[in-house]
Amino acid sequence: MHPINCKICGGETIWFVPQFELLKCKNCGFIFYQQRLSEREIRELYNKLYNEENEYSTYKEQAALLNEGKQPYLGYNKMKVLKPVLMRKCKKIIEIGAGVGVVGNYLQKKNIDYQGIELDKEAATLAKEAGINILNASFQVLEDFKEIDAVFAFEVIEHIDDIKLYFELMSKALAQKGYGATLNDKKIRVSNKADVLRSCLVTGFPYTYLDMPNGPLQIFERFIRRGIPVRRLGSAAIDLCWVAAGRFDGFYEMNLQPWDSAAGFLIVEEAGGRVTDFKGKPFSPHQTFVVATNGVIHEELLDWIEGKVPALQK
Repeated sequence: MHPINCKICGGETIWFVPQFELLKCKNCGFIFYQQRLSEREIRELYNKLYNEENEYSTYKEQAALLNEGKQPYLGYNKMKVLKPVLMRKCKKIIEIGAGVGVVGNYLQKKNIDYQGIELDKEAATLAKEAGINILNASFQVLEDFKEIDAVFAFEVIEHIDDIKLYFELMSKALAQKGYGATLNDKKIRVSNKADVLRSCLVTGFPYTYLDMPNGPLQIFERFIRRGIPVRRLGSAAIDLCWVAAGRFDGFYEMNLQPWDSAAGFLIVEEAGGRVTDFKGKPFSPHQTFVVATNGVIHEELLDWIEGKVPALQK
């Protein structure tokens, strides 16, 4: 079976970890799942590779431990993710692919408002019998949750077919509109620069499309030829945060992915800024062309990106 194209950008893929059916996109680097084995073969494979390694023959043994009031082994990787989240005092957490509630049991004992979501009915039932708050549903039920502090998806995200929808629903569930943006618990605000010529901008350069019409190099040249400072930090997520904090007045970049911009978009808007595509249309995590500004220079920056550069004044 030939690898399918990337579910995010449509790019060409290669086999990344064949025994787990994992592909990796050559273009954006996204890793995802392409099923080649039968359901029976997958169950046998995962029972062997996961459960025996963790000293459980099946998830039913994990459920039995939970029913006895014992905490099954979480593993190093899960604990590494959980600890910083708990240190931030997150109160409301959702887990996609919650299984029989191993993570849920750990969090509920720490008085966390935990909601597990598990597609397998038998696993969800076993979790409920152990007193763990797990809903038998697909990830699409995320649409019903708002203002969540954290969403976990341990070892399941590569199996989600509609990954774009997953990112969209997750970003909405995590959104806390109206709360403002903070840095080290202090409110931040976008800058008040009123025109592009006096602004400091930030951008990034994609690995492809460098020579496309009105591409990143042409737009960059347009700014620097007029003496407008344009910086490159190497992370769109950081760039957006720095616009929100007023350190930069505007940001633009193309060929972005949802994980580059979904969180930063909300931070910029909560700090009083504006985020759109290159045409001024409202932001979506699936847009690959993103512009973020303090709001004041937004329309003017869109004109500069389009090539509508004001004439030099003598």
